[in-house]
Amino acid sequence: MKSGEPVVLLVVAESSGSSPGRRGYKMAVTATELRGSIGGGVMEVNLVETSRNLSEPGAIA
Repeated sequence: MKSGEPVVLLVVAESSGSSPGRRGYKMAVTATELRGSIGGGVMEVNLVETSRNLSEPGAIA
């Protein structure tokens, strides 16, 4: 990851049932890179897309 590049940190705060992500899992998302995992699956794909949209210039969080 590049210095000064916007990054969104995803953290699993709680999980239940058959969720693959467990409490404490972390993932850093930039426009071009991913580090870590919050458990995979559709949830992770959707949150990566949302995170990348939030890191675009002019985005409102």
